[in-house]
Amino acid sequence: MVCSWVKEQRPFYRCIGVDFSANMVAAALNRHIYENVFKYDLSQGLPPEVQRENYDVIFAIGCLEFVSNLPSLLSQIHDHLLPEGRFWLTLLEKTGPSDVVLFGTRLISYSEEEAKALLADAGFRLTDFERCPAAFTNSITKSQTPCFLIIAEK
Repeated sequence: MVCSWVKEQRPFYRCIGVDFSANMVAAALNRHIYENVFKYDLSQGLPPEVQRENYDVIFAIGCLEFVSNLPSLLSQIHDHLLPEGRFWLTLLEKTGPSDVVLFGTRLISYSEEEAKALLADAGFRLTDFERCPAAFTNSITKSQTPCFLIIAEK
């Protein structure tokens, strides 16, 4: 979805995707808008193929809640942005003591203070930080978990 929007706005941008789900990788490749898509667990950092270049913009929408080693990944993303590069991301907002579980996987959420500190520690400067009321809806309980939509700069 994000890549489609990016290509509409900036047709000359190259889109590279990363997902740990083989189904999501196949779906992305079938859209024929990505230059390349890698099946990779971002908890291990950026894929080696992605680390070979630096980027104007990096998007991480609806995926960082699965990353167990977020501080390390954020530092890598910062390192691979060009000067004044932008990082658009979402993080689930921590709203209570229990975490959200999706298909047996614990999703990681953050308070506003934790999210801002993680990005600052990785060297980012926040340019926009907004709360989105219902980013994730649990299909069983119908409870909704808000998220933060964040834009940060190198």
